[in-house]
Amino acid sequence: MQLQFLGTGAGQPSKARNVSSLVLKLLDEINEIWMFDCGEGTQNRILETAIRPRKIRKIFITHLHGDHIFGLPGFLATRSFQANEKQTDLEIYGPVGIKSFVMTSLRVSGSRLPYRIRFHEFDEKSLGKILETDKFTVY
Repeated sequence: MQLQFLGTGAGQPSKARNVSSLVLKLLDEINEIWMFDCGEGTQNRILETAIRPRKIRKIFITHLHGDHIFGLPGFLATRSFQANEKQTDLEIYGPVGIKSFVMTSLRVSGSRLPYRIRFHEFDEKSLGKILETDKFTVY
């Protein structure tokens, strides 16, 4: 298990620090990568790493502020450009409204993804267990 920070600049991007995003590499455990938040510019940061976007199978959005979600539509499009690789479906976990944000962004931009997205929305006021698998639990 490895944790890689893609952005730690919170709401203020700079040349040295991108806005909020990190990935949890679970390649040895379950051959997946999970992303937490996807601030603007995250797709560019990923392209500077060895991370393969199709390996990102779950995205967790902590809240709907722009510095945590504005990179999501661009990342989803970038993820679909891996023509030589098998496309894998994606799950997005986030507060109520994340599905509307993503689907509206894709529709308005005319983007079509070659994979399915399954949304899991939760009420921010009643936070608790978001996901539980055989090996991992996300709160």
